[in-house]
Amino acid sequence: MNHFCTWLSDNFPDEWLSTDDSKRPADRSKQVICSLCGIDSRKELDTDSSAGFLFKNLILDPYAEARLADGMDTKE
Repeated sequence: MNHFCTWLSDNFPDEWLSTDDSKRPADRSKQVICSLCGIDSRKELDTDSSAGFLFKNLILDPYAEARLADGMDTKE
């Protein structure tokens, strides 16, 4: 499993465990993102401002911090 999928499963275990475990981790990640943001498709992140807000605050920003903490990125 890649870093992002592992981060999602560690930080949102209930949502991760509620996904179909027969699917690939990337597909499970999509399901978690949609569940957390209250959407059916990731395309909605571009048009639904509340979903975009949730994505940024629950996933995008915290994951960026995790990448820094894990030494995957450097702060500029």
